[in-house]
Parts: sequence; structure tokens; C-alpha cells
Amino acid sequence: MAILLLFYKLLLERENMHVFKRFFLLSAIVASFIIPSLVFIEYVEPTISPEMTTTTITYSQLSEPPTDMDVINWPRLLWTVYFIGLFGFGFRFAKHLYQILRRIKINPKLKENFSIKVLLKEKLPPHTFFSFIFLNKNKFESNAIPKAVLIHEETHARQRHSLDVLFIELLQVLLWFNPFVYLFKKSIKLNHEFLADSAVLKRENGTANYQNTLLSYLSKESLEKYQSTGIANAINYSSIKKRFTVMKKRTSKTSVTLRSFLILPLVALLLLGFSERKFIEIQRNTPVINKIGILIENIEIRINKEGELFFQEGEMIAVEELGDRLLKLNQSLSKTQREQQIKAVIKVEADTPKEIIKDVDRILMEYGVAQINIVGPEPMYTGNLVETVTEQSQIKKYNGLAKKYNAVPIAKRIIPRNDLKTLESIYKLMTSKQKKEAQPFPECWSKNIQNGASRNQMAEYNALAKKYNEMDSNHMKILSKDVERLEYIYSLMSDKQKADAEPFPDFPEPPPAPKAPKVPNEREQAAVQIKEIIETQDPYDVIGSVKTLEPTSPPKPPKVYIGKIEKDPPPRPSVLKREVKSMPTPPPPTPPSPLDHIIDMAKKGAIFMYKGKEISSDKAIALIKEYRDLSISTKQSNNGTPIVKISKYL
Repeated sequence: MAILLLFYKLLLERENMHVFKRFFLLSAIVASFIIPSLVFIEYVEPTISPEMTTTTITYSQLSEPPTDMDVINWPRLLWTVYFIGLFGFGFRFAKHLYQILRRIKINPKLKENFSIKVLLKEKLPPHTFFSFIFLNKNKFESNAIPKAVLIHEETHARQRHSLDVLFIELLQVLLWFNPFVYLFKKSIKLNHEFLADSAVLKRENGTANYQNTLLSYLSKESLEKYQSTGIANAINYSSIKKRFTVMKKRTSKTSVTLRSFLILPLVALLLLGFSERKFIEIQRNTPVINKIGILIENIEIRINKEGELFFQEGEMIAVEELGDRLLKLNQSLSKTQREQQIKAVIKVEADTPKEIIKDVDRILMEYGVAQINIVGPEPMYTGNLVETVTEQSQIKKYNGLAKKYNAVPIAKRIIPRNDLKTLESIYKLMTSKQKKEAQPFPECWSKNIQNGASRNQMAEYNALAKKYNEMDSNHMKILSKDVERLEYIYSLMSDKQKADAEPFPDFPEPPPAPKAPKVPNEREQAAVQIKEIIETQDPYDVIGSVKTLEPTSPPKPPKVYIGKIEKDPPPRPSVLKREVKSMPTPPPPTPPSPLDHIIDMAKKGAIFMYKGKEISSDKAIALIKEYRDLSISTKQSNNGTPIVKISKYL
């Protein structure tokens, strides 16, 4: 900020190029904050020293006793001072703004062209705030204000100088401790006077007359008696000598061009001297340590356009040697562990043979890696190369995982995060043709993996819930698949999603199932048959005793047997009427109480729903204890978890 201000003072301030100077001053302030915050990053090759140097650090066991200055919390003290100044300058800015707005409100106004003249009772010097020009009412009505002064103030209003003043005043509130802000503010306001003076001289003939008019306003009364106009643009008398000098100055176009071009090397020097420069070493194949403390060495292979292979970007080897060299790396890891943790990078050139890339890719997959990145110029990622490379390894691996998880029902499907990341990374690299030919991506809706419902699921839920919420509760046409879908998505939703979504529809209780036809059991069937035997038995049978009938008696009715009919059934004994009794029907089992049912469902991990919202098991038990007019319905979800819906009778 100091360098740019010094450049302005030495080369620009006294030149007659006021419009350029206005934008230079504003740009200089903005650049003073941007340039120090710029960071230029340069990537350099790492320097490898042949010998490792050791640094010995010694700590002094004797420490000096703390002084009074060490006890003071300097950061807190400085921040306290800053906020005191911020409050003071903020109050000053608000006070000046309030004074101007109050003058606009309570005083008469006269609109002329683009400006509005506010006529004041106070004897204040003419000043401007945006399109408002403040003038003394008596002097204006008596035409005592010179025309040159009115043109001067109208120039401030037309060119919107108040925008610059507001900007620098607000900056002064925030950076009240910075002296260069005050110097910039003074230069900006002085340049506004240059611009207004220049506009007057273009319309009024004679510089001397205008200078005499300014001197006529330069009186002891105007300098000492009248209060400051604050953030408004007022006639500035403090630099009258400098203004008179600039009025007579004429700057040639060559000088303007030359001084403008001098800004370019100045900005370059500021960027070089004040911007931050970081040097970042290009990371080579740096070994890392996994979670269980095993050293992992990732793989880097570079292939040039001649097909030559550089292993770990060092020694050149043949493609046939790559498999043996890979086996010497990460010997403490199994192939399964390598497929989960090892990353490989293949760096290629524009004309690298595709066959070599395919062979290297195949060898790496046989060795076992979690990810293969092919790095090269842009032309390498067009055409059939990506399809050919991924077809040999990644697509095969993707199809195996996708087929494995697609075979599991979606309600019970749980995909480990490592496999899910592998599926997603390969699927993103596949072309549309490869996606059509490959296995479908296994969606995972499991609550164990999914943190809340997805966006598509939320849209589907809201559409279904809104559909049923708008139906008449007495004439609802409910599809069981919609109810199951709503319950499933609702079980996946987080608490925030449930609060933002449509309320769960209050479905009426389903009608009771029709009673099954009564099937008589063996006892009832036996009682019926015994009754028929008694009604059709021989009248000559003696009741109360067992006797055989004479041969001359009438033939007996056919014998009836219960159960299996044999060829030679045993003789039927006589049945005594007093021994025939109806068998009592066993009483039905006593159903469990609602409270016992809720407790039993809570032990089974059921999901409890009340008024369309999921509640805890403790809340469900409390509801059953508190209310006796509750209806309870239980059903199984797709994943086997019981869903208990509690509602009130209508």
C-alpha cells in the first residue's frame, strides 16, 4: 500500500489525468490486499542426499524465571484495543450518515435534472452526497451562490464521487490503525476536487475568475465556525495551492501513456516481492503404513513410446520380468490384502504401444492391486484405448463383484465399503457401451450402509405420501405394494428427512379376514355318527344290558365304523343311552394382553409406528399403559423385521 501511494504522489498526483488517477487509487487499495494473499506453487524434483545427516537437539534444563511482560496476554490486549477503535470509528461513521439523512428528510428539496437540491437553514458550505446537493436556502433564493460553485457540486453528483468516499470511509472503520488508509482517503477526496475543478473550467471561461470565486469562500468563518460535513463531498480549501497549480497544468498524451505503462513493472515487482511462493516436491513412490502397522509400497511404472518399461521409475526392465519384480514388493501382504490396499500408477506417453499397456495391466491384476491409474497426455483417453485396457482387468473385477452382490436380495444386501468403492470407481470409468454389456450396478439400500434415504427415494416417498394424504379417508384405494414401499423408505430416513418429508399417511385398519369354513374334528364326527346309530338301532335291544338277539329277530342295521374300515371288523358292543354324552369343546387359548404383545415385539427388535412416525419401544409401552382405546396391528417387512402400527380407534 505504501509503495503504490508513493508511486502516485511522485508521478501521478500533479498530472492532469484525473479520471485515470481516480481508478488507480481505488485499484491500488484493492491490489494492496490481493497481492500479499497470492500463492504461487512450484513443483520441484526432490533432492536426495547420499548421506543422511543427523541433527542433535539439546535442551537447556535451566529456564529463566517469567517476567511481568510474559504474564500479559498480548493477543487479547491488542484485540481489545482494536475493537474499541472499531466501535469508535463505526459510531462516527453512523453519526455522519444519520446527519445527512436527517437533513434530507426535514429540509425542503428542489429537483432539477439529475440532482436534488436540499435547502438548509444552517450556514453550511455547499456539499454533495450522491445526487443530493446541500445549499444554504437564503443564499440560493437570493442567487448569492456563484454558478461555478453549483457546477462544481453538480460534477460531484454526476460522477458519483460519493461511492468512492463511502468505500474509503468503511475501510477506515475496519483499518482505523493503518495510517496509509488516511493518506489514501485524502488523495481520493483531493482528486475529486481536481475532477470538479476541471469540469468547471471546461464550461466557464477564465481560470482566474474561478480561482477568485474559490478564494471568496475561503474565509475564517467558513473554516472555523461551521461544522464538518463528514462523509459528503465538500469544497476542500486545505489544498487550495495545489489545486491552483493543477488547474494550469497540461499533460501530454505521450506522458499519460508512459506513466500508465510504468504501472506494469511496478505490479511485477510487487508480485515478486510480496506474494508467497511455495516449493512442493514431486512425491515419488513413498511407502506408507496401513492401519495395522504394515509397510505398504505402492507401484509406479513408466512406459515410453518405444515400449521400454521403467519399474518404480528407476531401472529399465523387460515386460517378462515385471511379475517377478512385483512379487518382491509387499511380501508381508497376501493377495487379498494387496487387492484392498495397493495402488498402481502407469505413466505412458502419447505413442505408447497399446499391447504393452494391456500386458502390464494384466500382470498387475494377477499380482493383486486395488486400483490402477493410467496417467498420460490427453490423447491417451480417447478412442478404444480405455475400453481395451479396462476390458482386461477392471471390467472383469467389476462383473465378479456385481454378480456376487446382485444374487443377494436387495432388502438383505450388505456391501462392504471397500468393495463398494471399487465398484463405483470402475463404473465411473466405463463407457456407455461397457455399462450396457456389464452386470447392472448392485444398489444397496441396506440401513447398515445407507445413512438416510437417497434423493430418489425421498422423491418417491413424497409422491406416494402426498397421493394418499390427499385421498378421502372413507374412500381410499390402497395398494399393498405402495404401503410396503412407504414403510421401507420411511425406515431408511433420518430424523431430519422425516421432519422435512410428507407426513406418513394415516391408513385405515385393513378389514378382518373372512372366517375359514368349519371343519369337524374327529370327536364331533364320532358324536354325529353315534347319534345316527342310536336313532336307527333295533327296538328289541334291551336298554341297560347287553344281550344278543334271537335269529328270528329282524335284521340289524348296517354296521358303521369310525376311522379305518377293515375286512373283518370286530363286533360292535351295544351302546347305552345313559353313556352317550356330548364331548366338551376345549376353550380357546387366552390372547396376550396389548402390553405383553408390545414387550414381546420390542424384544424381537420391531419398528413401532404411531401417527405415521417411528417411535421407540419405550414410547410404545408408555402409550399402551396410558391409553386403552388403541389399536395394534403387526406385520412383517421385506427384511423380516416386525412393524407394529399403533393407532386410535375412530
